[in-house]
Amino acid sequence: MASFLREVFVEGEKNNGELTEKIQSIKKETTRLKSTIDKLMKEKYIELEPYLKPDEILVDKSEKLVSQMIVLQNKIENEVKVKLCSSSKELQNLSLELKEYNYSLLLSSQLLEIHKCFESIKKYKDVEEQRCTTAAITLIKLYSLVMEKNSDIQQLYIYNAIKDEYHRVYDSFIEDITTLWQEKVCWNNKNEGNSELSIKCELDELTDIVKALHHMNRLIKCMDILSSKLLQHFINPIIHSDCFVQSTNTTFSVEILNKKRAPKYKAVLDNLKLLFQYLYEHFDVLIKDEEHFLTKLSQSMFKEFSCNLTNDCISKVIPTSTAELETFQYTVSEIEEFQNYLVKIKFIDENEKFLSKYTSNIDDLYIDKKCEKLLEMARIIMKKDLHDSFRYKPEDILNFPNLEGDFECGNKVIDRKLSRYTFQLPECQISKSAREILQLVEDILQEASNISSRYVLRLFYTTRNIFEMYAALIPEIHKSFLETIPQQVALFHNSCMYLAHHLLTLAQKYKSIKSVTSQNFSLIYVDQTLLLRQVGSEYFLNHMKYQRDIIFEILREAGLSSIGQMPQLPVTTERALRQCIRQLELLKTVWIEILPIKVYCRALGCIVNDMVDDICTKIINIEDIPADIASELVSLFDTVVKRIPQIFPEPALIEYHVQKWRKLKELIILLGASLKEIEDRWADGKGPLANEFTPHHIKQLIRALFQNTERRSNLLVKIKEK
Repeated sequence: MASFLREVFVEGEKNNGELTEKIQSIKKETTRLKSTIDKLMKEKYIELEPYLKPDEILVDKSEKLVSQMIVLQNKIENEVKVKLCSSSKELQNLSLELKEYNYSLLLSSQLLEIHKCFESIKKYKDVEEQRCTTAAITLIKLYSLVMEKNSDIQQLYIYNAIKDEYHRVYDSFIEDITTLWQEKVCWNNKNEGNSELSIKCELDELTDIVKALHHMNRLIKCMDILSSKLLQHFINPIIHSDCFVQSTNTTFSVEILNKKRAPKYKAVLDNLKLLFQYLYEHFDVLIKDEEHFLTKLSQSMFKEFSCNLTNDCISKVIPTSTAELETFQYTVSEIEEFQNYLVKIKFIDENEKFLSKYTSNIDDLYIDKKCEKLLEMARIIMKKDLHDSFRYKPEDILNFPNLEGDFECGNKVIDRKLSRYTFQLPECQISKSAREILQLVEDILQEASNISSRYVLRLFYTTRNIFEMYAALIPEIHKSFLETIPQQVALFHNSCMYLAHHLLTLAQKYKSIKSVTSQNFSLIYVDQTLLLRQVGSEYFLNHMKYQRDIIFEILREAGLSSIGQMPQLPVTTERALRQCIRQLELLKTVWIEILPIKVYCRALGCIVNDMVDDICTKIINIEDIPADIASELVSLFDTVVKRIPQIFPEPALIEYHVQKWRKLKELIILLGASLKEIEDRWADGKGPLANEFTPHHIKQLIRALFQNTERRSNLLVKIKEK
């Protein structure tokens, strides 16, 4: 190839010499002609015409020289181009051959490098130092040689075999280092409350394993499992339970002594520090650059660890009194000492000092914890039995000044003097828990009178929350009792009224609090007074309906509706009426000492009134009442009339509180009366019978009690329906 190029260049140089000589000759002749023409033009311009003929000869000579130049130029182009094209093709072929040789050499080099990597990985277990890390780095290099998409080796027919070998080696290595990690970092859970962690290698060996796992992207998974077990078996038990912690050169163990007993914060911090000292001693590994093992471990457990330590341990030592607040600074210093150790071992950095952030605003923590504790105290009080009660007696009777003159309204004169009992809660039975709630609220308001103004609103709204809790929680906590036991529901009713009564005067009693608060602050409980009254009344009324339904159910079994269909009064009638009386007497036994007298009379009056109305309605609707049965009914109803008034403090009060009582008495008279007596008591719609029964009902009873006679017909005509 070189000799060929040399011949081309020699031939080129030879041709170039001939061309140069001819070009020089033409240049000289051209110059000479130019000089001659110039001379002729200058000297013989005037005689130009006589010299035209000689000039034409010169022009011909010039044209010949130009044609010679064109021929020479064409020859140069044709010969040089042919030679250059042949030379370029040869050069391209040589270049292509060279590229092929280089490509073959590159593939051979890659195959040799792959072979060396495979051999190196197979022998990594025989290397003493950094054997796992070196093997991991080699595997990464092998991946770039074999698995990357732009790798030329993928064109070889042996590529699939190489790829399969790579996967086999890769899987084997991952299994080896994972097993190695599990062998060196061992967990032993002897039982539910006894766990142990053992590190069975030196720091250098563990560093090698950790770095290898990192290079193979398996470290995160191992760390997640480690952090999860640390939280479950060590950190959370240390924070929440009374534990015994032991640390040696190779093992760290935790034994739960009492799962339900919360440890003191000092014991928690000391035990946690022992744990982190153990972890630092065995896992002080620099993974890459400045990324430490404990820093990376923190990423997967920091959130849960910080929340549990803060909320379940540190929050419990926040002071709830001014005396505790003064000594809390010593506690803060111990907490910060533990936190600084976590920074030192690089478990957290300076920006993650979560404990300092939590304790930095101690004043807000103090009032938050105090209010939380107060609400917890209130909740504990509300869980106490409602039947544990005391006898409430009104305070000193208030004396109101006499106002001169009376107030005239139309034709009426109104006495302007208030009753001395106007603002008094009547004597009744109250649950002790209600008194304790009121005392707790008064203690809070008393403290609010002497505390910094920034906390007054918090304490005030805490008292309001306590009353709202009472109205909401008591019905839930004592739900089953309030639905079925009359004693409990009566005490709850009284307790609500007791608290509502005192809420009216709390604002006046602690009005000094207003002086240390803003102008927008109002110490009022009026809305909660209405809430408590509503809740107490609602549950008591629901229980009254429950008792009334019991009475109705008993009367339903009395058989009053079936009278007339049988020759004599059913046996169940007397039994049912006596059972109703006993039920009312039971309510008297339970309620008369608990409820205020007026409330007791109104409650029993409503129940008795519904009972009497139901009895009268059933009797009125009977179509036929035989005389013997009527006599028996009179006897039974007389028993009712004698015994039921005894459930009231004064028997005479029954007619005031039971609207249908006279109706029952008139019914008894009517059942045993003659037509003449009925006519007299009707008295043309003006007698006592007409006050209790409508004409339609009277006619129904007359038809049921008496046979169809002329006298009965005349009486029915006289009783005119309105």
